[in-house]
Amino acid sequence: MNQLEPQKVMRCLAEGVDTITFFPLAEESPLQKPYLIRVFFAAADALERSNSYAARKSKLPKNAGRPWTSLEDEELSSEFTKGTTIKLLASEHERSNAAVRARLIKLGKISEFDEI
Repeated sequence: MNQLEPQKVMRCLAEGVDTITFFPLAEESPLQKPYLIRVFFAAADALERSNSYAARKSKLPKNAGRPWTSLEDEELSSEFTKGTTIKLLASEHERSNAAVRARLIKLGKISEFDEI
């Protein structure tokens, strides 16, 4: 079952719709209790946020958020000194351009005011 199915189920229940027949639920249905409707809306919202987070995370470089090792720092410094661009460094180290730029600042290779 993919993540969209539970989200759709919760959204239907929150809106008072039977998830099998797609007809409105009877007013006497236990699923029509106000506190359950709030729970269904909250669950649908949480699933939507989870799906959005997973989609954003899948677009990040492989090493995004991981700590830099001393070996990576040495390689980054050496490659930058040789003239390798930030864009190419980011690709090689599987990090974002911003992460490479921030690391070069931390290593003292550039200042935060340098436009590269």
